[in-house]
Amino acid sequence: MRERKNAVLVGATPKILGDIGLNPSLPMLTTQRHLLDAMRPKNKQRHTHGLTRGQMNQLPEKIKNPVMVMDSLDRKSNCVIVVTDMIDPDGLPIIAIIRADGKGVYNGVEIDTNFVNSYYGRNNFAGFVKRAVADDAILYVNKEKATTLSAGSSTQWLEQLKGYDFDTIIRKTRAIVKGRDEVRFSL
Repeated sequence: MRERKNAVLVGATPKILGDIGLNPSLPMLTTQRHLLDAMRPKNKQRHTHGLTRGQMNQLPEKIKNPVMVMDSLDRKSNCVIVVTDMIDPDGLPIIAIIRADGKGVYNGVEIDTNFVNSYYGRNNFAGFVKRAVADDAILYVNKEKATTLSAGSSTQWLEQLKGYDFDTIIRKTRAIVKGRDEVRFSL
């Protein structure tokens, strides 16, 4: 059994997140509690998300191959948002919130990490994308995956991205990233 304070290793920081400016030498961690809460039946008051075990197992690969990456609309959060091509039980696109240069306890030691704070189906996704475009928060969009995800969505949001380049890094993140050149962890 894992110690309660120990975080769970999600994996290495993927290349796409390094390309937008996160420290690629850091591991990605998440909390045990959030993993469990994410798989409990969806309940807004309890902050549970109704995701499946299969979706949670796919999360590292989906973060590695995202539909879209954007800066958080909360500029104080020091986070980026990864939009995956998975949907929750209500048909909402699943996003992952990743704190750049966070901290986590792994094997009983506090380490630097790109910490996966949360993952859930995003309500009002079209409005969310609209606000991200207005805030110049879009960092990367995979055209094929975005087209597929948008086609399966009940709202039209892909049109809002027509002024952006696809399949390339649009710009670097605003998240504050320190020590990018240091290697502090190896998998």
